[in-house]
Amino acid sequence: MRRWCVAALAGSLSLVAACGGDDFDADADPLLIGEIEPAVAALVEELGEPPQYYEIRATSLSVTLWVSADQGRVALPYVYSDGKLGAPADAQAVDPGGFTFDAADALTFDADNVLDQVERELEDTSITEFFILGGADAAVRLGAIGQSARGGRLDVGLAPDGQVLEVAPID
Repeated sequence: MRRWCVAALAGSLSLVAACGGDDFDADADPLLIGEIEPAVAALVEELGEPPQYYEIRATSLSVTLWVSADQGRVALPYVYSDGKLGAPADAQAVDPGGFTFDAADALTFDADNVLDQVERELEDTSITEFFILGGADAAVRLGAIGQSARGGRLDVGLAPDGQVLEVAPID
């Protein structure tokens, strides 16, 4: 069985995603949360200085780093996969209300355990994405997207220690 997910940036950094596959897969490939730090390090090395991020997203296939460019008027998505950082994709126009964050402030979670409570509490949910989003006043939001065995999708807000803060249906 193979699951697939497609994500696209729409409007003011709203992520639109669609997932599909043969059936619900509770044993889906693990998310590449442990690759976020190497992805950030590779991007800093590429750029020569730490960028401001709009979003960092990990799936089972890659880590996507959305960075601020052109004085905050565009977001450049860099994809890190198989230990390599790809060239940025086409720039996306950004609503000036989009928030950025510094990776040093956001990478305070334990990549090995941040999803443990989600997996215990939502055992009939396949976690398809882990994300870090910028918020007002340099706040950072950690979360996960889950696909329920019943077909619905869930947005799960997380604390850095993995505590589930909120669960909201997406569909």
